[in-house]
Amino acid sequence: MKFVQTICPYCGTGCGLLLAVKDEKVVGVEALTANPVNEGKLCIKGWNVHEFVGHPDRLKASIIRKDGELVEVSWDEALNFTASKLQSIIREHGGNGTGLLSLRKVLQRRKLSAAEIRASPGQPECGPLRTPLT
Repeated sequence: MKFVQTICPYCGTGCGLLLAVKDEKVVGVEALTANPVNEGKLCIKGWNVHEFVGHPDRLKASIIRKDGELVEVSWDEALNFTASKLQSIIREHGGNGTGLLSLRKVLQRRKLSAAEIRASPGQPECGPLRTPLT
């Protein structure tokens, strides 16, 4: 068995995990004691993170609804579809037609997202709710 160091995906806290991997499958989890955020402690979601990785209901491919049916598509097609829909919403409703919500504690992601939104045409706001960009 080997252990792979990672960060828990459930919230923005950033708890460190060691995923136990056996025969290329995630079979367990341990808290990363060296991580200054969680210092070897995990919440119930963190302790059970390994269960969703191999769950049979987990989506493993991108899907798009076509003619009322969910169809597996490439990641490029899914991203292009999403971008096209967002562009259509912005054309119809302006920059206020779209938005982004992130967890308060995800500082680096928030800063990156804010920079990307500021660079987006027609996006009037970014940051805490109802804080106009200047």
